[in-house]
Amino acid sequence: VGYIIASIKNVDDSRVGDTITHANRPASEPLQG
Repeated sequence: VGYIIASIKNVDDSRVGDTITHANRPASEPLQG
């Protein structure tokens, strides 16, 4: 179990399975989920 703190203003903007990466090191492709 992990925790993430984000400044998402509207929970509808995120979905289960979204890949979250660092702005300076973005993922080359999203993870399956």
